[in-house]
Amino acid sequence: MKKLSILAIGILLALGVASCGTDTVQAPETSAVPELVNVDGNPNAAVPLGGNGKGGNKGGKDKRHRAWQSIDPTVGGTLTAGRYSIEVPAGALDHTMVYSVTSKEQTGYVICELGPHGVSFDVPVTLRIDLSDLALDPDEQYTVYWFDEESGEWTDVGGTYDPSTGVLEAELEHFSRYGAGRAGW
Repeated sequence: MKKLSILAIGILLALGVASCGTDTVQAPETSAVPELVNVDGNPNAAVPLGGNGKGGNKGGKDKRHRAWQSIDPTVGGTLTAGRYSIEVPAGALDHTMVYSVTSKEQTGYVICELGPHGVSFDVPVTLRIDLSDLALDPDEQYTVYWFDEESGEWTDVGGTYDPSTGVLEAELEHFSRYGAGRAGW
C-alpha cells in the first residue's frame, strides 16, 4: 500500500510538472501608460505599477516619507509629508479620522499613497505636490494620475500645474495611490 501511495504521488507530481509549461498567464493589457515624473524630474514612459510599500520612516518622525494626523470633520486640516500635502476641508467626512500621506518615491517616481485607502469624501480633498525642486520642462502641462488597482491602469484625475510655484494641485474624491505625470496620456 505504501508503494502504491508513493507511485500515485509520483504520477500526480509528473502530471503537474508536465502541465506547468502549457498554461500561460498574461498580465492584463492596459491602455497607454502615462509619463509619470521620476524623482530626477524627467517623465518616463515605463512606469512600475507596484512598489513593495517598504521604506519610509518608523514611527512617523521622518516627515519626508510618512505623516499621519487625526482631523476633526467640523474644522478640517492640512497634512504634509515631504512634497505631498493634503487639505481636508470641513465636511469632507462626518466623523474624525486619522489621515496619512506616504511617499512612494522609492519606486523612482513622484508617487504617494493617501490613506485610509479607499475612503470616499462628501467634499473633495485637495492634493498638492511640490515639484519645484525637479527640472521639469516648462512648456509641458502636468496632471495627477490615480492608480486603479482593479483595472491595473493609471487614470488622469486632472489637476492644475503652476510653473511659477512648481505646485501641482488636484481635487480628489477618494484616497488611493496617486502620481504626478505629463498631461495628455
